[in-house]
Amino acid sequence: MEIKSKFITIPNVIVNDNELSINAKYLYGWIYNEVFYGDFTHSMNDIIELLNCSESTARKNLKELQKKHYIMIEIINGNQRKITPLVNDSMILKELDRKRLEEVRRKKFGTYCNREENEEQKEKNKKILKDFIERIV
Repeated sequence: MEIKSKFITIPNVIVNDNELSINAKYLYGWIYNEVFYGDFTHSMNDIIELLNCSESTARKNLKELQKKHYIMIEIINGNQRKITPLVNDSMILKELDRKRLEEVRRKKFGTYCNREENEEQKEKNKKILKDFIERIV
């Protein structure tokens, strides 16, 4: 089995998922790459050869990705699997937006801050501003 390009792409959503094994992340990158080149069907032997592992390990890695809804698997002709990656640009953008929002909150309100604390902080800021205005007027 031959990898069709010089590199594979693994979206950050997959890379940063600490619940996935390294093999599952690598497998996702390979699947994503194969689909990019138009190959949607793979035998278990292809996956075993790619990961250099046992059939049970290959199945476990596929299940990891399927359980997290990163791939969809359809069995075709007994041994062939049509594997479709489900991580798309909108999922990646949602993850980026979530991370940006967390970063802004962290910078503005501190590391650990929930919504109630934000409201409390807003009230404190209003009071400080009001006191400041009274002093300068």
